[in-house]
Amino acid sequence: MNEMKKYTVMELADLVGVPRTTINDWLSRYSQYIDFKMQGKRKIYVESSLTVLKEISGLRNSGLSSFDIEEELAKRHPVHAELAPPQPESKEEEAAEEKSHPEEYSLIVKKQTDEIAKMIAEHLQNMARRIENIESFNRREAAKTRRWYFMAVLFIAILSGLILAAGLKFEGYFRENLRLQQKNGAISSQLSVMENDLKKQSDDFRKALESLKENETKKEAEILRLRDQFAKEKLEMLKDVMKDLYPESIKDDVIKKFQQDEASKTTEYPVYDMMPDTPRP
Repeated sequence: MNEMKKYTVMELADLVGVPRTTINDWLSRYSQYIDFKMQGKRKIYVESSLTVLKEISGLRNSGLSSFDIEEELAKRHPVHAELAPPQPESKEEEAAEEKSHPEEYSLIVKKQTDEIAKMIAEHLQNMARRIENIESFNRREAAKTRRWYFMAVLFIAILSGLILAAGLKFEGYFRENLRLQQKNGAISSQLSVMENDLKKQSDDFRKALESLKENETKKEAEILRLRDQFAKEKLEMLKDVMKDLYPESIKDDVIKKFQQDEASKTTEYPVYDMMPDTPRP
């Protein structure tokens, strides 16, 4: 049977190509996915452990974070319960390894330093990128805020202008309406005065017309009375003249003819003919 191959932390660092401190960090961080055997107080790692560490290195080089790497490992490998806390190698063993491989140790130190510098540089770059993103976001938000503030001020100014214009227009309408009402009141007063004057004139004219009609009636009655009186006087004079000149039979005929002539004159010539100053209708 082939004996299972075993690796120390130093050997794993050499085979994976990363500093020993990085290997220790990975072994501690992802211990639930890495197989190991206990040899005394030390952990001895097997071929499957080397495979997982190489996989972690590849994921790390692809730019994944520790949380993303852990998610990928959880998808691909089962979780192993940790039987005992990892025991760090004794300082004597580390010193012995350093003395037995001085050149390798210098190379590892250099790699470790480069790795730390790279991690610090990446961390600083990430911080600078985040700060730049935050500043860019703040600038965008400030620009949006200024834009919204300007739009709000402009909207308020426009609204105030519209309200002012509407107020001035309403005031103009109100003044014009008041002026028209005052003018209508003055016209109504004038119309009322004119109406009263017309009514008074109408009453005066009606009274004058009634007085005129009354005077005309009186004049007509007086004319009729005078005409009748004149006719009676003429008849009496005719009787006196004819008393001695004509017999009774002829006298009656003449008197009757005289009365007919007077009656025909009254019909033919009305009262207006006897009133030279009165126009005929």
